Amino acid sequence: MAAKRFHGTCVICQHDGIVPGITPQGRTCRTCSGITLNVGCTECGAEEELHSKGRCWRCVLKDQIRQTLTGPTGQIPDKLAPLAAALGDMARPNTVRAQMH
Repeated sequence: MAAKRFHGTCVICQHDGIVPGITPQGRTCRTCSGITLNVGCTECGAEEELHSKGRCWRCVLKDQIRQTLTGPTGQIPDKLAPLAAALGDMARPNTVRAQMH
């Protein structure tokens, strides 16, 4: 649903987050518009565009990074930890995830 993708500031209450409602004055948050969409990530709680299973792009990306970089010990090797952190903290996690496929 496209309404879950709009991030901004509510024109009524100034909430910064997903603004799925539309008024003549501009976009509104869930509360001000009365929309009951779930826009919080079930893993980290961030109010962001959700990718799958109620998780945001960042949580999905971090999970994929863990799966890709985990060594035989079940942990990301120390020498790869900075890489994992840098990839997981990228400004646009959906773009990073698309490049990993």
